[in-house]
Amino acid sequence: MMNLALKEERQLTMTVDKFGRVVIPQEVRETLGLRPGTTLQVACEDSRTLVFKVVEEEPQLEWKEGVLVLCGKGPKLDFDIVDMIKKERDERDQKIGGKKS
Repeated sequence: MMNLALKEERQLTMTVDKFGRVVIPQEVRETLGLRPGTTLQVACEDSRTLVFKVVEEEPQLEWKEGVLVLCGKGPKLDFDIVDMIKKERDERDQKIGGKKS
């Protein structure tokens, strides 16, 4: 198991509120790239240990009315959307006229 490299060598404490929620400290969220909407899996290793794992979701692109649209929510995009749009436009231009944008 990997230990999180935080700015200071220390353990962070989280408290469960009356609704069963915990707030993940900002330092941890930034280090792991956690954003609102990030999905986490929780597993019990034993009676006193919880393990949280980020669920990697693939961003889904769909064509809607002739426009490429990002659907769903993923923790992060592993590609440059501007480059992807340019590539799609270049491919479209090749199909309709053999020209490049």
